[in-house]
Amino acid sequence: MLWIKSPNKLCLLIVAAILLMVGIVFITILNFYSFDKILPTATVSIQEKTIKVEFVTTAADMYRGLSGRNYLCSDCGMLFDFPNSGERKFVMRDMKFPLDIVFISNGRIIKIDANLVPAGDKPEIIYSSEGEVNQVLELNAGYTTQNNINVGDFVSFNP
Repeated sequence: MLWIKSPNKLCLLIVAAILLMVGIVFITILNFYSFDKILPTATVSIQEKTIKVEFVTTAADMYRGLSGRNYLCSDCGMLFDFPNSGERKFVMRDMKFPLDIVFISNGRIIKIDANLVPAGDKPEIIYSSEGEVNQVLELNAGYTTQNNINVGDFVSFNP
């Protein structure tokens, strides 16, 4: 057992423990919002258009999504691949650019929310699939209109 004979040493020990905890929390937050993480990539094809996507499968990566990034290349996207089908809800938390969100059920587009504006750290608008989907594709705003991508179109995934 550690015996501390002086109140000054006890205070120093408490301050050191608090600083250590704050440091651990800070490093955890930095790691969570680190955009240097390399995600697996794949391609998605819709209407003979090929889109390079970052492939997201973990809860942490799904929560982060494209938040905090400054841009997305013109023919790029982020594909959220869920382990099961269900209603999916997305927000534009901490986004720096607008998006199109494409909701996909078993390889077919069931809904597109287009030209969604960025929101701050407390977004109020929730974008729902309004049906069961197993994948969601995020693209630059206007991409679906410019490339004639519509509800009912088939989506093929190429790992």
